[in-house]
This record gives sequence, C-alpha cells and structure tokens, in this order.
Amino acid sequence: MAKSIRTAIIAAAMTLLLALGAAFTGLTAHAATSDQPTATEPKVNKTVNVADGITISDDAVFSVKQVPNADGVAAPATVADDTVSIPAASLKANTKVSESLGLAAKTTAVGEYTFEVKETAPADKTGTYGWTVDKTTYYVHVYVAQDNSHSYIVTEGTNTITDNKFENKVDSIDFTNTFTKEAGAFTVKKTVENDQYADADTLYSFTATFKESSTSGEVSTFINQIQVADATDKAVSGNAITFKLKKGETATFTNVPAGVKVDVVEAQATNVKSTTIAISSNGGATTNINGLDSGEVLLGENANTIAYTNTYQDVTLTGVATKIAPFIAMVAIAGGAVALYIVSRRRRDA
Repeated sequence: MAKSIRTAIIAAAMTLLLALGAAFTGLTAHAATSDQPTATEPKVNKTVNVADGITISDDAVFSVKQVPNADGVAAPATVADDTVSIPAASLKANTKVSESLGLAAKTTAVGEYTFEVKETAPADKTGTYGWTVDKTTYYVHVYVAQDNSHSYIVTEGTNTITDNKFENKVDSIDFTNTFTKEAGAFTVKKTVENDQYADADTLYSFTATFKESSTSGEVSTFINQIQVADATDKAVSGNAITFKLKKGETATFTNVPAGVKVDVVEAQATNVKSTTIAISSNGGATTNINGLDSGEVLLGENANTIAYTNTYQDVTLTGVATKIAPFIAMVAIAGGAVALYIVSRRRRDA
C-alpha cells in the first residue's frame, strides 16, 4: 500500500514538473515575440531610392489620424487629425530620414489611443517617370499610465491587436519610395576642322552604349524607348545605339532615364589627324579629352553634351601638284601644238 502511494506521489510530481516546464516554455516563447509595448515613441522613417544626378524636389508628408481602438475600448480623448512632413531638402538619397510623430504631447489623458499613419504626398506616378509611393498603412497604439508614462505598439496593415495576436506588430514605421526622372537634354554634336579637301557628305559613325542606374532597371527595359533625332542609320544592338552624323549635325536623345551612364565611341574616320571630345555632364563644367572614346558619362536631370571635333590632316601643295600634273602636261602639249600650227601657217602664207 505504501509503495503504491509513493509511486502515485512520484508520478504526480513528474506530471507537475512537465506541466511547469511546458508553461515556462510557453512564457519564454511568448516573450520572444516582443509583443510588449515599448517606452520609446516611434518615428516615421522615409527612404528615397534615387539614382545619381537627380534632385529630390518633393516633401514627404504623412497623415496621422486617430481611429477607434481595436479592442472596442473608447479613447479617453479625441485628438485632431495632423500631418508630419519631411522637407525635400532634408531627404537624402538612399538614406533613412526620421521625423517624430509627436504623439506623446497629444495624448495626456490616461487610457488607450490608436492612430493611423499613411503617406499622403507626393503623388504616385502615372507615366514612365515620377514617384513610386509606399502605400503601407501603420497603426500606432498608445497607452498612457497614471504617472503620465507612455508606451507604444505599432502594427502594420491592421490595427487589430489582442493578447493572442501580435503577428502584425513591427518595430518601426518605414516608408520607402523610388523616384525616377527623365534625363535632361542629351546631345552628341559633330564638328570638323581643316576639312577643305574632305567630302562634305561624309558620315561619321558613333556607338552609344548605356549602363543602367540603381533605379532604371536593366538596359533592355528602357533602350527601345529612347528616341534619337537628327541622325541617320539609327539602330539598337544589345545595350547600344549606333548612329551617324554629318559635319555640323547634332543627335538628340530623349526619354533616357536620368542617372544612367553612357559611353560614346566614334569610329576612326579616314585622314583625320586628331579628335577632341568636350563633355558636360548634368549641366556641369565642360571637360576636354583627346581620343574617340568619351568614357562613361553620367546623364543627369540637367543638360548633357558630348561634342566631337575632328581635325583633318594637312594637305600640302606638293600633293595637290602631283595629282594634277598629268592634266597640266596635257594642256601644255595642246597649247604647244596650237602655237606650232599658227607659226607654221603664217610662214606658209608668207
């Protein structure tokens, strides 16, 4: 009998230990979800993905609107709708910039509040270029204690929050937008010097090879949309556009994404002694280099120019005389024959 009682006690103790272990494991797992409020007021964070050569020109504006609490408990006070702005000048390319929501100052009465946070500006793009706006909705749950201490929980996509549902909880309010823009006027100019003995209809061949930016996507996604005016024999080949220009002509490229880079190479022309390339990127100062290859040039939102000047080799008079000497000899022979005929005729008539 005593043995049976002892066995029953041991079994009960083991069962209790297992139950406590399971409960402890459950508590540990529950704590690991970080579902408890934080004491730090969340900020709105904005990141703009934008390529080099583009200026961010629009403010980031977010609406902060009080909404009913998810658990049905009435808020202790009504808070007026508000907005939070980050000026364009404060936004840094591909860098997170933060601004306070200011909720602690607006929630002073003890109790629970919920606020919906959305981005309201700038406008989402409707064409090829512009803003791709983050449309995420966040809810900030604010709890004010008797000692006026504040605590917060942020959920994404829904304001539902109960003791058993924290899968929508996030640690921060992050909006990420992408801004794209068409490059400013991009031109390739052709000038020729010392070409008095060159054919005026000579076509000079060029190849413009494009390289994508951080936001433009693969070259294949935009190269076929690029338009080239005032050039001949235009063709797309892989990541490049080939074209030809005569002396004094300018090729104008449009619908090129700002931030991409281009490498323009001119084919060597006959009898050209040297070539100078004047390059101005994104409206900046002009740089002169020698050769046929411009190297990679950033096409920014301002004017972009790559101007080629070919200088022909000098043509000496000796070379000219050598080429026309046979014709001069023929004329001299003919003139001599005529003079001899005239003299002979006069002597015979005399």
